[in-house]
Amino acid sequence: MRRIHLVFVALAAFAPVLGCGGEEPQPVAPQHPVTPPPPPPVEPAKPEPPPPPKPSMAELQKEAIGEALKGLNGQDPKKFASVYADDGVITVAGLNEVSGRSAIEQNMTEWFETFKDVKLAFSRVWVKNEVLVLEWVINGKHHGELFGVKGTEQPIGHYGLSVVTVNPEGKVASEHRYGELGTVMTQVGGAKAKARPIPAIPAAPETIMSTSTPDEEKNVEVAKSVLASLEGGKKEAEFTNLLADDIEQDGLFHLEMSKGKDGAKKFYKSFTTAFPDAKFETTKTLAIGDYAIVESVLKGTHKGALGTIQPTKKPVALHIVDIFKIKDGKVARAWTYQNSLEMQQQLGLFNVASAGNIPASQATPAKPAGGAAAPAKPAGGAAAPRSRPAAPRRPAKPGGRQRHGRRQGHRRRRRQGHRRRRRARRQEVARSVGGEGGAAPRRDREGALAPRRRGSSEDIDSHCQQAQRHAAGAFLFLFCPAARQSGGSPTMKTIRVFSLASCVAALVVGVACGDDDALVRPRLDAGVDGASLADAGDEAGTLACGVALPTRYESASFAANAAVEIALAQRFEEIGAKMKATEGASDAGVPAADLKAVYTAGSPSLRAVSTTPAQSSVDAYFDAFEAALGETWAPADADQDGGAAVGGKYGDYHFSPIGVDLRETIAKTLLGGALYNHVLGLVAAPVTEVTIDRLLAAFGASTALTGASADGGAEKLIAEYASRRDDKASASPGPYRKIRTALLTMKAAVPAGDKCKTELDAAVATFLSEWERTTYATAIYYLNSAALTAADPLKGPSALHAFGEALGFIQSFKGLPVEKRKISDAQIDAVLTKIGATTPYKLVTGAGDRALKLNEAINDIALYEGFTPAEVEAFRKNF
Repeated sequence: MRRIHLVFVALAAFAPVLGCGGEEPQPVAPQHPVTPPPPPPVEPAKPEPPPPPKPSMAELQKEAIGEALKGLNGQDPKKFASVYADDGVITVAGLNEVSGRSAIEQNMTEWFETFKDVKLAFSRVWVKNEVLVLEWVINGKHHGELFGVKGTEQPIGHYGLSVVTVNPEGKVASEHRYGELGTVMTQVGGAKAKARPIPAIPAAPETIMSTSTPDEEKNVEVAKSVLASLEGGKKEAEFTNLLADDIEQDGLFHLEMSKGKDGAKKFYKSFTTAFPDAKFETTKTLAIGDYAIVESVLKGTHKGALGTIQPTKKPVALHIVDIFKIKDGKVARAWTYQNSLEMQQQLGLFNVASAGNIPASQATPAKPAGGAAAPAKPAGGAAAPRSRPAAPRRPAKPGGRQRHGRRQGHRRRRRQGHRRRRRARRQEVARSVGGEGGAAPRRDREGALAPRRRGSSEDIDSHCQQAQRHAAGAFLFLFCPAARQSGGSPTMKTIRVFSLASCVAALVVGVACGDDDALVRPRLDAGVDGASLADAGDEAGTLACGVALPTRYESASFAANAAVEIALAQRFEEIGAKMKATEGASDAGVPAADLKAVYTAGSPSLRAVSTTPAQSSVDAYFDAFEAALGETWAPADADQDGGAAVGGKYGDYHFSPIGVDLRETIAKTLLGGALYNHVLGLVAAPVTEVTIDRLLAAFGASTALTGASADGGAEKLIAEYASRRDDKASASPGPYRKIRTALLTMKAAVPAGDKCKTELDAAVATFLSEWERTTYATAIYYLNSAALTAADPLKGPSALHAFGEALGFIQSFKGLPVEKRKISDAQIDAVLTKIGATTPYKLVTGAGDRALKLNEAINDIALYEGFTPAEVEAFRKNF
């Protein structure tokens, strides 16, 4: 809090001192009065000029976008990056995320090496409060390597769209960017298809301002209805009734736009044939003037012909923005913005050699017998483009050798430290499992069997270090200059190329790849650490605002205040109990309708407080659970051609056809996707005494706040796992004790009002951040458990059981507001892809390779969440 100190100066008035006493004074002759000259006229003081008015949001936005244009068109990466907040985030459709101003600047430097003579201008700008939607046209020349295609000096250009949020300081807090990279690849010869003509740079943009009227909001409902009519493939009349007779649709990467209702009908048939199970998961809607703007993720399975592309049976998750111009309640014009390369990758038509770029919903491509996965070919025989051979390393720039040497020395020392720590961990595991009389077999860092081979994580450390310099991207054209690497055997070269591309495009750089803070988004707030507090009650302390901290949590009306959260917790437990009753030797059955009835019961229901991704996942898991009842399943079933038709019981648990433990995954998904999401709604309003009781109930702890006992105690929900991740023997508090302190701080701060507002805000931030830390610390615990158990062929059910718990925890934060968490959706997708979320059964059928991936994912989570190596080791245990 800024403090303004005012200094007041008191001025003392002095008067003449009169003498008294002594002889009587002699009379004095009168003097003629002397008239003093008149004082000079005093000019009135000039009033202080009023402070300049604070710039409006519109002025801040105009200045920020203007500076960004100057930086881009002037090929000045520093100026371009200066427009973004220190923790600004750019999410790139179909690729990855760029976090932090320094990462944005670094990537733009590389981007200008790939494209020269770049010019960008806006064609249309939509404005609503702090949000800008910018339609832009970009032109340039392909100068450097792009996804294996060396510089061709060919002209490139396309339309794109950015959804930008500007913070009160006038800096860009977030940008969702949609650029047509598929078009660029056709323009540079990387894909064999006719390229769309390069659009001309517009002279000046059209600006559309929101009026915030009810009529505007009605347009959003029309837009949602249009998208809903495309789901299911049986609503053509509903779809066409929402369109004007002269409707025009432009995909902005197709060679031609669709015109009229006849064209719309052809589009409908083509789309619903290709994706009959399509679903649109809406993430943002904006009503601006005559336009409705809908940002969403299109999910579906490619079951029918898509133009000349024959069905691949692959699932897709495509990030898109649809803009509808509404006239008289019908859609007159429609534009769709996406990165078509995202779909091409997911269908196997284009291979960027970067699995981390692909959403977790994409199935792992089938591998041909005896070899690695081969990208599918589109109908007509056009092969997917292949990367070109590596280019030689470029000579260093003059004057750069000394700085390069210092950087290399720092990286070398850091690599050596990582290697020493890994060796120590392996030796410890070997001692613990090797027994007497001989050395234990070589294992990975967590003890899973790991055959020694060339090209292991130790061998590629130095290459991951170089990959970190390229691990952030902007304007879609993210690339890893893997071709600059040289030397080594052909096998080692292949490992380098693929490991570098994966590190870059998905920001999946584990602890083995260093500790670059530029890749980690800052936490909400440091909050209060509770270091001086004991484990349970009777502690004393005083907040910085001068208010005493209570010694224990007390509430006279806890049950009444937290009735909603207590009911949510009861329904959460009821779902788990119904599913668990079918496990083991039981033959009991629970219809999906019964589970869904509990999920949707109450006001609010668990489903109502869930995020959109959580709702979609849990609904599907319920259906899979019903199909699995009465069936038996084994990982080998899913490993056969075509996979398992349905899941079933494997060991004591029910699994989906691909090996998801349905009960555990549902439960852990709801801890974040429903309960944490509900908590965010509670703290969005002013925090009161009632709110604090509701937060405690949603957390799952009793008012005693003593932590879980040996048999589980009274701790439930996420509180149970926070207690397990908190080593009570350590003087440094873990997540449970930090949340306890945060709740007691709220108890003290709320009655004090504004006096303790800073402490209250910090306590709320700690409550939220420690909930997230608990979530991903526990994911580490279960990933480690799955990796260790998978090495035992007799413990397959237990391995997949642990995997399901980890899966639920990891995906539980998807779809939550980005400003209320540290891990992003792109990072979650990258972790899910790495652990094989679409093929869990391979943990058992290919345990050695998959166990290594689980341990790499642990390192990635540690990087994203900022966990120290000591914390990661502690998180592998239960306390």
